[in-house]
Amino acid sequence: MIFIDYISEIKGLGAGDKRMKIKIPLILRELRCQGVYKNIPGKFCCVPDIRAIDTAKAIGISGLRSNTINAMMKSSEIIYKNFGDLYDIPLFAYEDVINPKQTKDEIIESERDFISTEVVTKAEKESEGVKSTTEQNDWK
Repeated sequence: MIFIDYISEIKGLGAGDKRMKIKIPLILRELRCQGVYKNIPGKFCCVPDIRAIDTAKAIGISGLRSNTINAMMKSSEIIYKNFGDLYDIPLFAYEDVINPKQTKDEIIESERDFISTEVVTKAEKESEGVKSTTEQNDWK
């Protein structure tokens, strides 16, 4: 915690002359993952930024806050308990990977549309005499 307290008080690490706080867990994660300091606990390596907090609420994980260093580190620990060495990445990527506005049926339908488009495109190429990549590489 000495490092966390120290780095959170250095002016100028944030925007302008502000202090940097929210990215401290990201720095710790990099040091841990790169093997620079192998003894950094994973519970200190999750970034509870607004995107992660909003996603956590949406999927039923409560209690995340980042308004103080202690709240941020407690939130990091909650995230780590839920996702382990995936850290905050599932929370951060959630809205890019899963569109919560789509129903299950809409997701399945969009997958079917994609697959049928691929099949039609391949059939069109074959009917025009264009060999598939597999057929072109059969001589290897």
